[in-house]
Amino acid sequence: MRLLKQFLTATLLVAFVSGHAQEEKPGPQQGKIYFSPLPVIAVNPTFGVMYGLAASTSMFTGDPNTTRMSTSLGTFTYSTKKQLMFTFKTNVYMPHDNWILLGDWRYFDTSQPTYGLGTGPQSVKLAGSGIEYEDGMFSEPIDDAQLMEFQYIHFHETVLKKVRKSFYMGLGYHLDYHFEIKDNLLNLDTVPPVITSHYGYSTNYGFDPEKYNLSGISLNAMYDSRDNAATPYEGRYALMTFRINPTFLGSSQASSSLWLEYRDYFNLSKEPQPSHMLAFWIYGNFQTSGHLPYLDLPALGWEQLPL
Repeated sequence: MRLLKQFLTATLLVAFVSGHAQEEKPGPQQGKIYFSPLPVIAVNPTFGVMYGLAASTSMFTGDPNTTRMSTSLGTFTYSTKKQLMFTFKTNVYMPHDNWILLGDWRYFDTSQPTYGLGTGPQSVKLAGSGIEYEDGMFSEPIDDAQLMEFQYIHFHETVLKKVRKSFYMGLGYHLDYHFEIKDNLLNLDTVPPVITSHYGYSTNYGFDPEKYNLSGISLNAMYDSRDNAATPYEGRYALMTFRINPTFLGSSQASSSLWLEYRDYFNLSKEPQPSHMLAFWIYGNFQTSGHLPYLDLPALGWEQLPL
């Protein structure tokens, strides 16, 4: 009898622990929101000390067996140099991955140093030897970073429809509005004047150096065979975006641009749960017609970071 009581007690204990473990580690559930907030503390020479909040969310809008996890990432920061930055990026997969919604929203009240245009001798001439503002007359050379202050509204939203396995096509709307732009080094009252690269480019191509707008639609094609869009270990991703910015949608000048991107992932682990991988990421951003505003020109550091 004593042995029977011990057996029954052990059996009940195992059943309780097993059931409790299942409750603590349930599988992915459709419609459940997974939320992860984190504090932000950083130091940057341009921004000073930054502090704020970052939060990521994820959710399955459909059956987890047939639908990828939707993700979003938002940040809100303020700095000791009075710079306010808000970002919100979304990657939403509808049930069965039939539709994908890509969002990128930003508001910046910030500053940024620029160093002229190009990477060869022209950039050296533009920033270091002055700008020719009249025939044979050059502005005062600028050999240092050209700090600019501005406010920026960035609203990009793209809708993609699955046309076959792993292949999507769709349309997008894109708004980039820079305003209250201030060139800290610009001085037109001296002889010779101090003309910044931003001011020289903007006046040469007919842009208002204090504000400009880029508003347009895009045609998109995407291939995505990644095993997991949020934390991929295998597969490929490719995106082509052709953006058209007509004046009737609010652009300061008509223009167009092309974005090409490719990512490849290689799993280096043979274990059921992968722990090592090798990834490659390449992209190109090209102005294909017209003239883009200075702060909307292709630039390093403003690429579309993976979500």
